[in-house]
Amino acid sequence: MLFRGENKKVIFFDVSNTLVHMHRSFMQCASTVYEDFTGRLDQAPSAEGFIQQFQSTYKKSRQEKGRTLPIAKARMVAFQKTLQHNHLPINPPLVQQMLRQIKKQLPEHYVLYEDVEPTLFALSNDYKLGIISNHGKFDVSKSRLAPYISSSLVYTPENTGYRKPSRNIFRNALKQSGFHAKEAVMVGDLWKTDILGAVQSGMHAVWLQRRKKRNKKLNTTYKKSVTIIHQLNDLV
Repeated sequence: MLFRGENKKVIFFDVSNTLVHMHRSFMQCASTVYEDFTGRLDQAPSAEGFIQQFQSTYKKSRQEKGRTLPIAKARMVAFQKTLQHNHLPINPPLVQQMLRQIKKQLPEHYVLYEDVEPTLFALSNDYKLGIISNHGKFDVSKSRLAPYISSSLVYTPENTGYRKPSRNIFRNALKQSGFHAKEAVMVGDLWKTDILGAVQSGMHAVWLQRRKKRNKKLNTTYKKSVTIIHQLNDLV
């Protein structure tokens, strides 16, 4: 174990692209919602064909009006544009209903990285496991994370009143869970959002860099408070 002998008691995880492959999850969820809403339309493309069109549109949607859209918003924009491109008899309120269903059902379609479940299983024998996420509502019971992470240790803007990177979301999570900062570890993939706020709240942070081509090094200020790993099972 990476922290054996250091008196760590709880490990918090980010969700998006730390535990969950968000783009694959969105595509799987969007495909299901699309089939549910268009199954009786003869002229509708197959779900597979629709998703292929969505992929192409999504890449273009990331650059809209000369600016880069946030990834989650770009996915929604691409989904809506792909529907419009196929001239389906779906009115705007129905499109909005489909988008709401994607948001609602997404946790049920979460695609975990291959190393997630074995790692969480191993860690759960020695640590409490939780989540600190910017998801508005996160029902862990509807995802494959449920066997390893208790819903009582899931912290979001909804139950803390703050969003990452504010150090207050980390402090509120510690206060509500009853752990001291020195007993806690935060694991995430984004420096500003996940790592910096955790360190500023007194926690040790683990910076997960799955894409090795984007590896970044630490300056001396953070070498004692931040550990870099390249796959989640490096924690074990």
